[in-house]
Amino acid sequence: GVQTCALPIFHHIDIAQYLKTFKPTNIEEIHSKESDEIPPERSLKGQRVLKTILFADFAEFTNLTEEQSPLFVENCLKPIAEYLKSSGSCVNYINTWGDALFVVIDDVVKGATLALGLRDKVNEIPFKEKGLPAEMGLRIALHRGPVFPIQDPIKGELNYYGSHIFKAARIDRKSTRLNSSHSSVS
Repeated sequence: GVQTCALPIFHHIDIAQYLKTFKPTNIEEIHSKESDEIPPERSLKGQRVLKTILFADFAEFTNLTEEQSPLFVENCLKPIAEYLKSSGSCVNYINTWGDALFVVIDDVVKGATLALGLRDKVNEIPFKEKGLPAEMGLRIALHRGPVFPIQDPIKGELNYYGSHIFKAARIDRKSTRLNSSHSSVS
């Protein structure tokens, strides 16, 4: 299986340099077996592709009052959306529900850069001044692994599926909110 490494991402860590030096023993094997090309047919029998998966969610989101929901959308989701739009074409897919964010990216270094930018953007938000819990913060998880690009029959658009998506989704639940956003990389 793919080896995992947990890493808190603080301001003093050069995550891009770390990712260049961290190479699980089997990543080359996985990469040689997987194509980075999306197959022409988007069926359930599609081929896996190697992608970087980012999941993020907000600590304290479930403690928001009904009245704080519009404040959260305006002051948290809107700046994140603006940042993601400005990040260019490195993003293959974005989905969100509630406070959760699911992003699929081609390149692991671009994914790490995107994660650090999200962290910095969220750390700029004065939660208490905006009427939100001061303890709010973004938990971010990154994972690289083979996934299936498949046409989602419900949404009618390309989506990504497979066990590595589930693994990445679980990593952010293990992250803890510290003074700055905490992230895990696998």
